[in-house]
Amino acid sequence: MVRLTARGVDCLVRSARIFDELRAEWSATLGEERLREVETALRLLAPGDPFRLDTPRWFGGP
Repeated sequence: MVRLTARGVDCLVRSARIFDELRAEWSATLGEERLREVETALRLLAPGDPFRLDTPRWFGGP
């Protein structure tokens, strides 16, 4: 069994916040519609997203 420590949870929460900030910058630069097109195109390159590890939500976090 693998368990996240408090530090591990903190790192995941921080990384999710950083990603959200980066995405907001990308949206401001490209526009939301164009950013969605980029995200859709990237999903075609990496299909089958069983779960996301870039956010604390994958383990039931906030």
